[in-house]
Amino acid sequence: MKLVGIVGSNAEHSYNRLLLKEIKARFQHLFTLEILEISKVPLFNASADNLDLEEVQYLNQRILEADGVIIATPEHNHTIPPALKSVLEWLSYKLHPFEDKPVMVVGASYDVLGTSRSQLHLRQILEAPGLRAHVFPGNEFLLGQAKEAFGENGRLVDAKTIQYLSECIEKFVRFVHILKQVEQPRHRKQGIIHQSYQLGDFSKGMDDSEVAEIIQQLKSGEKEVAHYHVPTGNKDQYIVHTFQTVTDEDGSIISIEEFIMDYAQIIEQYLKQTGQSLTNAGDLTTTKQSQYTEPEIPEVDVLSSASQHLESKKSTITKK
Repeated sequence: MKLVGIVGSNAEHSYNRLLLKEIKARFQHLFTLEILEISKVPLFNASADNLDLEEVQYLNQRILEADGVIIATPEHNHTIPPALKSVLEWLSYKLHPFEDKPVMVVGASYDVLGTSRSQLHLRQILEAPGLRAHVFPGNEFLLGQAKEAFGENGRLVDAKTIQYLSECIEKFVRFVHILKQVEQPRHRKQGIIHQSYQLGDFSKGMDDSEVAEIIQQLKSGEKEVAHYHVPTGNKDQYIVHTFQTVTDEDGSIISIEEFIMDYAQIIEQYLKQTGQSLTNAGDLTTTKQSQYTEPEIPEVDVLSSASQHLESKKSTITKK
């Protein structure tokens, strides 16, 4: 597995750089980690063309080629550093390397809270439409009092901290593996459209309140699968959105998969094969109804092979 780690600071000395070096050295048996610097990336400017900026193109290419990304962010005034925000702006303006990319957020700071606010903010940013990353849920690694956390050799010294970091990293590796199995680009095949969504994303063209209710039911465990019919105004279509949760080995929800299918073709084929027709003038296949004729049913004793319950029911109806 190939990962890249982004140092979320342009400072010459950064404990978040040390944290990424720790991850690279300690977990080399699980993946290779290339550490990317952002110090040479210019301040974001919408007037400039990021396609001509070598520093931005380099980051874009390295992220695209990676199986996943780890971002180590400091915390400045309850949020991420401006240098990191600027890089994310460049990589969501005309380039979109984070789209559908598994991303883990970690952080180190001098404070005891360990970048809790900046990590929360960064997670929200990564879910923005221009980025659309698959942010690794939960498992927040918040390294507080970073000055004391590292020894003179630049390695973590506390055994419990190392143990928790190991747990988070190992779960992220599983997260990346699972996403590679279930995540596919949007495609159309045999009338089915498939799309994978990060938690909190909603399908375009649908009523947000209805979809939000479905997402909540899935996230709460009330349902594992939910269906939603979307009227199109076209009598030749019957579009149904099916939402299904994808979980990891521990049962935690990773993503919500959406399958969009036009059932009109299936219904039409079924009617042809069985010789039936729809009689409701307002139904979806009304325009096709003239193609079908009610089949001539031979007179047979259909009750002769029915259950005793149906015989009894027939007798009751006859008496009335």
